Amino acid sequence: MPDDGEGIRLALEREDIKSRPLWKPMHLQPVFRGYEAILPRPLPAREGRSVAEALFRDGLCLPSGAAMSEADLARVVEVVRLLHSTHPPTWPLTHPPPRATPPAQPTSPLRSAPDL
Repeated sequence: MPDDGEGIRLALEREDIKSRPLWKPMHLQPVFRGYEAILPRPLPAREGRSVAEALFRDGLCLPSGAAMSEADLARVVEVVRLLHSTHPPTWPLTHPPPRATPPAQPTSPLRSAPDL
């Protein structure tokens, strides 16, 4: 999967699936330039960006809505899964990938009695 929102957006666009970046944070909008923004201390894991800036850089709005058909939804899911399978994500050290839980061992209703 491309490693940023813009790369994913462009890959989806090539498949004729519309998407867009998340909303630009208020403190980055030109109308508020010159005003003080009170932001939390940026963390190294986000390359010096606030959470809002990191989400704006990497986040993506996918197609949605009440008028979206099941077929359209299935197509978006299929393309995103294909992108993910051909380009596995890289995980920041501060957010390791989720651990795969081992499958539960099937239990038989006819369990044998323990040896005594």
